[in-house]
Amino acid sequence: MNLSVLVTGATGFVGRRLVPRLRSAGYGVTTLGRSPRADRVCDLGNPDQVRAVVEEVRPSVLVHLAAVVTGDRSAEWMTRMFEAHVLGTFSLVRASLPHRPALLTIGTFEEYGTATAPYGPSTAPEPVSPYGATKLMATELARLYASLSGAPAVVLRSANLYGPDQGPGYFVSGLVRALLERRPFPMTSGEQRRDFLFVDDLVDAVLRAIERRADGFRVLCVGSGRPIALRDLARTAEAILGVQ
Repeated sequence: MNLSVLVTGATGFVGRRLVPRLRSAGYGVTTLGRSPRADRVCDLGNPDQVRAVVEEVRPSVLVHLAAVVTGDRSAEWMTRMFEAHVLGTFSLVRASLPHRPALLTIGTFEEYGTATAPYGPSTAPEPVSPYGATKLMATELARLYASLSGAPAVVLRSANLYGPDQGPGYFVSGLVRALLERRPFPMTSGEQRRDFLFVDDLVDAVLRAIERRADGFRVLCVGSGRPIALRDLARTAEAILGVQ
C-alpha cells in the first residue's frame, strides 16, 4: 500500500488495537510516544523532538491518538490536559506543515458539552470540562492545519469508549470490575443518557478515514446512535454477568 503512518499514543487503549490493524492492512507504521515501547521515543511537548521525528519519518498520514487518559474531569487536570491536547497537537501541526501529511485526530462528544443531543458536526460545541475544552482546541488546530497546509484533516468525535483492557476510571470498565468483584459501584440515580462505542468500532472508523482521505477539513461523529440511561446499562451488565 506504500503509505507510511505515524501514530502518537500508540500504546494507549485505542492505539494498542489500531496499530496491529494498520500493519495487517499493509501500512508502514511508526509509533511515537514517551513509552520505551514506541518506535520513536519523543515528548510531544518538545517541538524540536517532534520536528526531528516528523522530518525523519516523513509520514503520508499522521494519526494523533495521544491524550490524557483519566475519567476524572475536575479542574485539577486542566494544566495537564492543556499541555497534552493543545500544546502536543500544536507541536505536531507545526512540525507537519512543511511535509503536509494527512492528519487524523480523535475528538470527543464532550466537545459538545451542554448542547442538545443528538450531536452532529453542525452542532455548536459547548464544552464544560477541561477534557472537552482542550479537545475542542485540538480540533481547531486540526482545522488550522488543513487551512494552512492544504492537506486533508479529519477529526473523529467519539462517543464514550469501552472494551477489553480499558482502565478502571471509566464507567463501563469500572462497573464491570465492580460487579465481577462483588463490590459496590458508586453512581448517581443513573438517569443520564450516554452513547457508548466499542473500541474496535472506532478503529474501523479510523481505517476508513485513512482509506478515503477526503479533501479539506472534516469533523465526523462516531457513536452507536443509541444512547442509553446509565441505570439501564448497569442493569444490563448485571443481567449479563449474572450478578444481583
